[in-house]
Amino acid sequence: MSPNQAPEAVTRRQPSLLYAPLDMRHLKQLTDASGIIQHGHYSIPNRRTGYCVDDNARALLVALEHHRRTLDPESLRLASTYLSFIRYAQISGGQFHNFAAYDQSFLDDVGSEDCQGRAIWALGVASAAGFAPPTITEAANHLFEEAARHIPKLISPRARSYAMLGLEHHIERSDSATPARDLAADHGERMLTLLKRHSAPGWNWFEPVLAYANAILPLGLISAARICEEPKLAEVALSALDFLMEVTIQDGVLQPVGNNGWYRMGRRRARFDQQVIDAADMVLACLAAHRWSWRELYLEAAKTSFEWFFGRNVHGLPLYDPASGGCCDGLTPRGVNQNQGAESIVCYLLAHMAYIPDTM
Repeated sequence: MSPNQAPEAVTRRQPSLLYAPLDMRHLKQLTDASGIIQHGHYSIPNRRTGYCVDDNARALLVALEHHRRTLDPESLRLASTYLSFIRYAQISGGQFHNFAAYDQSFLDDVGSEDCQGRAIWALGVASAAGFAPPTITEAANHLFEEAARHIPKLISPRARSYAMLGLEHHIERSDSATPARDLAADHGERMLTLLKRHSAPGWNWFEPVLAYANAILPLGLISAARICEEPKLAEVALSALDFLMEVTIQDGVLQPVGNNGWYRMGRRRARFDQQVIDAADMVLACLAAHRWSWRELYLEAAKTSFEWFFGRNVHGLPLYDPASGGCCDGLTPRGVNQNQGAESIVCYLLAHMAYIPDTM
């Protein structure tokens, strides 16, 4: 298949040659002894860009899930590398740096709230990974306990949503679910307040703008609903996800909001650049919505979102690169961004692992 040739549409959710098999090559290509390097120059690591917790946290999720499926010792080694970087980045008191140069010197005093939330997500999952050895789970639990103290202080709804994903897993190993339920209930109340503040006719959303990683907001709210056993939160999440699907799935094609201006309520939406994270998060959110409601429209939306990677998009071009096993960095007005960075591959692999069950 030539780089400009899109695969034909896939009509069923089942293993298919049109869905590339799970491939860890590019993740390994971007990873050195310190962690996963942020960006790629085409498919080679761009070492000048250093590392970040954002990417290493999600790479940890990928490596652990791959090990769960395959028991591949190499995946466990990768998980240990990513976890070690997260530990290195943790500041006394529990928060994290985000950015580090290639020489491992930190470039910030403290990382963004998204960075904190993504680290908590990964550490919560790792702490409860019963298939992994204690060298992973106990180390992750220690880091999680330090970081989780900051969840109530998080303001960003995305950061808190990521934290809910980690919290949902961490309660599997906790002696008491009460603290987690309190945090989830607080998150739910905050999200309901945001929805009430920003909703308007034709705009059922938590913010006055659709920006990046939008689907993580309903996904985190579904996790909160599970933790505190409050169906109302899940129903609100599904209603918001319905709005996001209405905006971004048009003519049977996922069209994520572009990062060149986003989509502010009452204004024209940006069409480009379309980012990998938005397609991947839609896969995760729609699958979670389907597991909660068993409504087929969410499974269909997950399929539409996953196939964005393989050419079911506005350009009809695949972002997955079978030559490298990598994922291109998004869609521009002219076509595909040929660079293959860390966020793209970890998000693609998370979507792949979620959509293509290991039993298939």
